[in-house]
Parts: sequence; structure tokens; C-alpha cells
Amino acid sequence: MERRKIGSGDAVQFYDSEAPRYDADYQQTVHHAEDRVMAGILRRMLRRRDVFVVMDVGCGTGKLIELTRINPCRYWGFDPASRMIAAHNRRYPRHRADCMQWRSLTGVDQFEFAVSLFGSLSHQADIWFALEMIRRKLLPGGRVLLMFYGHRSAGRPSFICGGQPVDTWTYDAETLRLELGVYFEDVRVRGLTLLSERMINLLPRWLAAAYLWLETQTLGRWFPDRAYALIVTGRRGE
Repeated sequence: MERRKIGSGDAVQFYDSEAPRYDADYQQTVHHAEDRVMAGILRRMLRRRDVFVVMDVGCGTGKLIELTRINPCRYWGFDPASRMIAAHNRRYPRHRADCMQWRSLTGVDQFEFAVSLFGSLSHQADIWFALEMIRRKLLPGGRVLLMFYGHRSAGRPSFICGGQPVDTWTYDAETLRLELGVYFEDVRVRGLTLLSERMINLLPRWLAAAYLWLETQTLGRWFPDRAYALIVTGRRGE
């Protein structure tokens, strides 16, 4: 059980520099397949009667909106990287997203669902403060879906921070169960993408998406630490 630091540097500055080309960097078959898997998971959660307004944590350029087509009245996102927010607002001008630091969340309303996609929280040095702020911003019974980099992601060919000087931490499933169990109930962890991305990129897109969906429902639950990414779900207690 451990949390490993695999880089050092200003993550906000790094993502601001990546903003103009960020979305173009994720056009491989494996990225398309991962998007389809997460779109399916998110859409099912958004259909729940107890989920209405969503907080998109580290929203970047608006991946959550792209995957779910969520109504603007149900959405609010924030990110500390100003150029990522600028790109977000150009893509989705009707969906509110603010450039904001974690400590500024104290004045924000509460939500039924908090989402953080594709490793945004893995750049938080004080992950415990971030988790506490997410918990406070959830209404009682509110749900979370948070994604973290697994230890294996450090060697992933398309890992955006590979070789870059940026603060990044990777996790194992048991550490996440224990850490998030302090803040949330019914914490569950599964892995996303166990098969080598080089192998997935050889498949047709439809087959890659179908395979990853099946993998996430089976091997991802049984052997999450063999995956590139970890998906954590839970809820705030009543």
C-alpha cells in the first residue's frame, strides 16, 4: 500500500502550456475506447433520481461534457489552470466553468455528484485536503466518481506527464480504499485498461471499446492494480 511520487514541478503551469493541443493529444484508439467506457459509466450514474447537479473537479477542457452531453443547468466545473478553462469555455460556452483554487471552494454551493476524470486528482500534493473539500461540497448521500493514475501509468507510452517535470502521484487500489474510506461510504475501486495500449491500438475502434468495457467489468474489478487507471466510486454518508 503506497502513494508514489513520479514527478516534480508545477502542474498548473504544465497544463496551461498543454492547453492549445491537449485534446489533439488524445486521439488514439485506446483513448477513444476509454472515453466510451467512461461515458457508459457516467451516463448510468447521471440517470439516477438522486443525481442532478454535478461538480466537475479539475474539469480541464470539458471531457465530462463531451462524454455525457450533460445539460448546462446540471453542470459546474472548476480547474486551477486558466488556459484549460479558457479552452473549456470556448468549447462549451453554455456550461459554467471557473478558474479556481481548492481553498476557494468554501463559498461554492453543494452538489449531488462530484466527478474527477482521468487523473486530475493525481496532481494534488495534499490529496487529503482535496478529498475533504469534495466531501463538504456534496449533499448528504451525494456520490463521487474519481479517477487516479495507477502505478502502472508511469510507463504508459501516451501518458501525458511521462518524462515531464510535473507533480504527479500514483496509487494502488488498497491505498485508495483506505484513504477515501475516511471521507466516503461504500468505496469501490476498479481498474481501467489492463491490456497494453499498444495492443489496443491495433484493434478496430468498435472492438477496442467493447473489449475495454468487458475488461472493466471483470478483470478491472479482480485485478485493479494491473490497470493504467483506477476508478473510485463512493458516497457521502447521510
